[in-house]
Amino acid sequence: DGNGAGGGLRAYCRLCDDARCGEHEGNVQVGWIPTDSNDTDGAGGEADRFEPIFLDCWVKTRADEGGDDEVFDDGTSVRQLWHPLYAMYRLRKRTPHEIEGRPEKREYLTDVFGPDSPTWPSGENLDPDGFSAALASQLPTHLGKKFVSTEAVHESPVDVVPLGGTLVLFDSVAIPHEVLMTTEGERLAMAGWFHEKQQDFPEWYGS
Repeated sequence: DGNGAGGGLRAYCRLCDDARCGEHEGNVQVGWIPTDSNDTDGAGGEADRFEPIFLDCWVKTRADEGGDDEVFDDGTSVRQLWHPLYAMYRLRKRTPHEIEGRPEKREYLTDVFGPDSPTWPSGENLDPDGFSAALASQLPTHLGKKFVSTEAVHESPVDVVPLGGTLVLFDSVAIPHEVLMTTEGERLAMAGWFHEKQQDFPEWYGS
């Protein structure tokens, strides 16, 4: 840092062709995969460009065998014909011939899955690595092998020197980060968070 006293910010950034990362329409980003045009750096190391992978937690799915009964604390119940499952997707730019409006569209990469799916390790208390592996297992094999968790760090971090007047803004979901040890004196850090709007329950939920 500027005076050798430590306390800098270290961020493990990844280059992304699309500026959108961290969140899309209320769905959190859960990982990255290398872009099709540049999967590796040619030397067996990490790719230098990635695209974000998001988790849709509100995939409308018909309940099996006529519906599920949700029982409430007062003993009443309601038959649910629909329930939400999950699916992972990436974003693709719309072509001029497609419907105008939103500049991107979702490309779903997995079948729907949930805590009771045969492919999900239900009943296990997953740590971050286990959760990432479980997500990767939902993807097609060629993509699952490339999947990188948003919590994974790499060997080329960006260090920000703690100089007065420096403001750093970044997406804390998509970018792992840490504050380096202070080696001399005392330093204070001020941090704040902007949180995206939480998704509303869909109209079909509970029916």
